[in-house]
Amino acid sequence: MALFITILLFGLMMAKYVMTYHELKNIGETVMRDAMKVNNGLTPSVQMYIRDELVRKGFDSSRLSITGTPSPQSFGTEMSGQISYVYQFPVFQATASLFPDIQIQNQTMSTRVHVYSLGIIR
Repeated sequence: MALFITILLFGLMMAKYVMTYHELKNIGETVMRDAMKVNNGLTPSVQMYIRDELVRKGFDSSRLSITGTPSPQSFGTEMSGQISYVYQFPVFQATASLFPDIQIQNQTMSTRVHVYSLGIIR
């Protein structure tokens, strides 16, 4: 029975980890990529929008990092952006007692985008 519960808990933790990574990747590959193309780089308002969207989805703002080539850039300039999140992953260690020792391990997940500036004048 204990093995079943351990496997179930591990499966649930991994599912949350994968879902968190996909949310991060989705925002990076859609919002960040498109906004950087149109705005000729990463603007403070786009950074704030991305942060607000991720916080709304349950991310801790203090563990988020949003960086990229700053706006404005000229037409055809290669730009890059990155969103990183420090995910706190629980690690279980067997002990002599009935209950395992639980420790938190930080795992950084990130997504990167590479785009070219469209040179749209605003």
